[in-house]
Amino acid sequence: MSGAPLRQAKLAALHMLDQTKPDDEFNIIAFGSHVRPLSASMLAATADGLSRARAFIRQLGDLGGTELLEPLRMALLQVIPLQ
Repeated sequence: MSGAPLRQAKLAALHMLDQTKPDDEFNIIAFGSHVRPLSASMLAATADGLSRARAFIRQLGDLGGTELLEPLRMALLQVIPLQ
C-alpha cells in the first residue's frame, strides 16, 4: 500500500488512537511482506503509549505485499494467550 490508500489508513489509525480511553490497551501491527509490531505486547493508552503509537504510524511506508497470517496470529496471541 502506498500513496492515497496509505495516507487514508494512517489517518484512520490516528483517529482510532484519538478515541482510546485511559483504561484501554492497544497495539499496532504493521504488515505487508513482513510484520512489524509497535510493541511485543499490548500497551496502556497512556500519553507515552499514544505518543509512541502516533510516531510509529507517521513513519510507516510501503511494506510490500499483504501477508495476513502472521499479523493475525500475533494479534490474537496478544488478546488470547495460549495456555
